[in-house]
This record gives sequence, structure tokens and C-alpha cells, in this order.
Amino acid sequence: MHDGNVADQRFFLVGIGGSGMMPLAMILRGRGATVERKRLSL
Repeated sequence: MHDGNVADQRFFLVGIGGSGMMPLAMILRGRGATVERKRLSL
């Protein structure tokens, strides 16, 4: 079982900048995680 502690972990999110991934990125960063991103352009 995971305790939800994400401090000092790295996450790579694709499509960040939209309404779906941005809140997740903000939560992860607020908990001490490093968040990297890739924006998709059409």
C-alpha cells in the first residue's frame, strides 16, 4: 500500500497545460515532487 508521499519523486506528464493535467501537476508539486512536462501542439 502506498502512503501518498511523492516528495523527491519525478513525474513526466504529457499534454500538460490543459484543464485536465494542470491541476494534477499543481498537486504533485505542492507535495514536493518534481514535475516535467511535454506540451502537444496540433
